[in-house]
Amino acid sequence: MAELIEVEVACARPELQVVRVLSVPVGTRARDALKLSGIGAQFAGLDLERCALGIYGREISGERELQAGDRSSARAHLEAAV
Repeated sequence: MAELIEVEVACARPELQVVRVLSVPVGTRARDALKLSGIGAQFAGLDLERCALGIYGREISGERELQAGDRSSARAHLEAAV
């Protein structure tokens, strides 16, 4: 069984902020955690493949492996729902 770590995934816009706590296997990448979180369903126009990601305000690569306690945020240009 793979070792699990706890991380947070967040996304916000003026009218909505969502933070999810996830238990993921060691080695999980930031973009994969974003997809696993399900946050995309709550933010129309959020492109999970292309949005910028950050950890505590610093931009990171979606390929970065998360560490226990990291809070990864989608830093997205959210377009209005059509």
